[in-house]
Amino acid sequence: MAVDRRVTSPHRRTSDTILGASHAPGLMSTRSEKPTSVQNYVLPPRKTADSLMGVYWSFVFPLYPLVDGIRLRAEYEKVWTGEPLESDESMLMCTFNVIFALACQLADFIPPEEREASADAFFSRAKDLLQFNLWDTGSAALIQCLLLMAQYLQSTDSAHQCWIVTGLAIRNAQSLGLHLPQTIARLPSPQEQQLARKIWHGCVLMDRYGVPHLLNL
Repeated sequence: MAVDRRVTSPHRRTSDTILGASHAPGLMSTRSEKPTSVQNYVLPPRKTADSLMGVYWSFVFPLYPLVDGIRLRAEYEKVWTGEPLESDESMLMCTFNVIFALACQLADFIPPEEREASADAFFSRAKDLLQFNLWDTGSAALIQCLLLMAQYLQSTDSAHQCWIVTGLAIRNAQSLGLHLPQTIARLPSPQEQQLARKIWHGCVLMDRYGVPHLLNL
């Protein structure tokens, strides 16, 4: 089945850590030049993944609406059905793993003593999947993923790393002109304009938290 190429088969669960079996098959992104460990493309079992996504959309996203929820929900379903993805697969899997990390911190179905380790494991996987080239043009997907990473780092004892990642998100957003009303006005659809504003507002939000600000507003 197509889904087996991206996610752990529900019939092959062993000890089933919340990350899913590390030996399960994975799918390498065809759009990336950087080889990525196959096991990093393994998602948790569907039931666990759905539960973590539910925690994120219910408790995290309303407070920090940093991503395009409609697109991410649609891409999430495609991962399980095997339909072609519209997004870069490595970036998408990176984003999902950060979402899982954030959700682990609040998931009541994970024992409290295991939440931090589970979250850290997902975040480590996300870091391995992040493919950032200083010389490449940024993208909306990259900025959203960086903002999620900054949000996670903010919840840990990693203030310096949070500041650095937030800075990367801001500079990439500025390189795309998302801080300029005239740039947003030229986008072809109201949906894209709304997303651009959301991304920039997310950059401003993450820049306001307890470290030297990069933006003078």
